[in-house]
Amino acid sequence: MKKHIVIIGSGPAGLSSALYSIRGGHTVSLLTGNNFGGQLSSITDLGNYPGVENVSSGVELAKIMRKQSEDLGTKFITDSMTKIEQLDGVFKVFLADDSFLKCDSVILAMGVLPRKLGLADEENLTGRGISYCSVCDGFFYQKKPVAVIGGGNSAISDALYLSRQCSQVYIVIRKSHWAKNVEQILIDKVDNTKNIKVLFETSPHNFLKDENGIVGLSIKDNRNNSIEDLQVDGIFVAIGHIPNTENVKKFIDCDEDGFIKTVIGSTQTDKNGIFCAGDIRSKTYAQVIIACGLGAQSAIECDEFLQTL
Repeated sequence: MKKHIVIIGSGPAGLSSALYSIRGGHTVSLLTGNNFGGQLSSITDLGNYPGVENVSSGVELAKIMRKQSEDLGTKFITDSMTKIEQLDGVFKVFLADDSFLKCDSVILAMGVLPRKLGLADEENLTGRGISYCSVCDGFFYQKKPVAVIGGGNSAISDALYLSRQCSQVYIVIRKSHWAKNVEQILIDKVDNTKNIKVLFETSPHNFLKDENGIVGLSIKDNRNNSIEDLQVDGIFVAIGHIPNTENVKKFIDCDEDGFIKTVIGSTQTDKNGIFCAGDIRSKTYAQVIIACGLGAQSAIECDEFLQTL
């Protein structure tokens, strides 16, 4: 008998689980949230994702994945989940307007949110010179100097992408070295890009602004505490992510950092009938291909659960 599955999240995990669920013969509704594509929307280089040589960006891949499951009948809903309730074996997934979807099973794939710097005026200056997405906002800084804050793969990828549009790109890194998981191929590209300058052992101190927004970034040398001002028009923050689990923390068991706990080797949460896939799953490597695999696994395990009803 056909069952109804609600998938929350439209990143690679959510899109993969939708495809597998609809092919499994179920009715599938997917809540896209405010950012269709999730982390895919901020990826400029899919070089470590096999078999997509002719796909130029994460946005393009997300559109292809959506079409695959939408053509088979997946219903995409541009809305977000506010809470989940369960009564007599039926789940209610509440939306922003307090309406709800009834379903037999839920797959959580809300992804992660960018970690903020925590400096004064950061919220007020977001969209006025501060950004967390180079793909989304890089266009606005063509032929202008910008700074990227962070020392991981995401920060380097952002810097390389921006270097093709911006006059100068500064990478502000708190430590004396790149993050341990940084790919050497990316480091080599940075070293060979003339308009990228790497500032090791420096930290953002405060934002320089006028009535229109950002006009620069004050940075601190962590070796001697001296302060220097960078004249930049844009600041791109790439210092990691936090799980987008605020609306389920009271309902689903999460770890101390807010990531959702699952049964070892499974995507099953502590609530029977609710599964979890992608970057919000505790102790998961944040890679597109892994998120896709977990999305497929969650759909298969969800189907096995539904067969018992």
